[in-house]
Amino acid sequence: MRLKLLIFPFFALLSLVIIIGFMKPDFDSILEKKSAIANQQTVVDSADIIVKQVATLNSDLDLHSKAENILLTYLPRTLEQDSIIDAFNFTASQTGLVVSDIVFTKETVNTVSADDLGDTLATDPSSLDTQKVAPQTFIFTGTMTGPYEGMKTFFDRFTRINRFQNIILFSLEKGDAAPGSTVSSDSLKGTITVQYGYLKDKPVSSALNLAFLQKSEPFDFSPIDTLETRMAEIAPLGDAPSGKPNPFQ
Repeated sequence: MRLKLLIFPFFALLSLVIIIGFMKPDFDSILEKKSAIANQQTVVDSADIIVKQVATLNSDLDLHSKAENILLTYLPRTLEQDSIIDAFNFTASQTGLVVSDIVFTKETVNTVSADDLGDTLATDPSSLDTQKVAPQTFIFTGTMTGPYEGMKTFFDRFTRINRFQNIILFSLEKGDAAPGSTVSSDSLKGTITVQYGYLKDKPVSSALNLAFLQKSEPFDFSPIDTLETRMAEIAPLGDAPSGKPNPFQ
């Protein structure tokens, strides 16, 4: 009788262990799937926020299309060196100068370029908050000859073209007219060296972790207002000594 009483609890316990053994893998799988669903829901919620923020930013750009056009004009997505050459030649011809040389030089700058940043964002999208995108730059050097008054007018006009410019050098020196040359004896040789930049588009693999898209904030267009104010603040060249059309005479 005692043996029978012991056998029954033993088989009941064994059955319970077997049932648990069969159920536990399914239970673990359910927990894993539940966790995966929760993670996916977080991604969906983030995506909804980003979609709304993108719509907000697009609407903001539509309302400030003038500011957007100014920005894309002054800092284009490509080199656009042809537009610089055209502006240089046109301004020189309008001010009575003769263009003698044009040279472009590519710069190597130890900053975070758009290409490098795109590769970084592919593995760490949140790094956009700490990384600053630096435009790629190149150097333009133009040389021309002509009178001092023409040089002054040229400098005033060329430094106002619709492009961000870092004027590195503008030098004038007395030109040497060769025998039989049509160049006036009071002609000057002018050289201008300017740094230009451009910012290439670089798509990222995912926008889900870009912090600035997680905030319901419009664009800050105040730098455009500052730019428009400073467009008229370029200092002109000084006047030549009284009575001397060429200060080098």
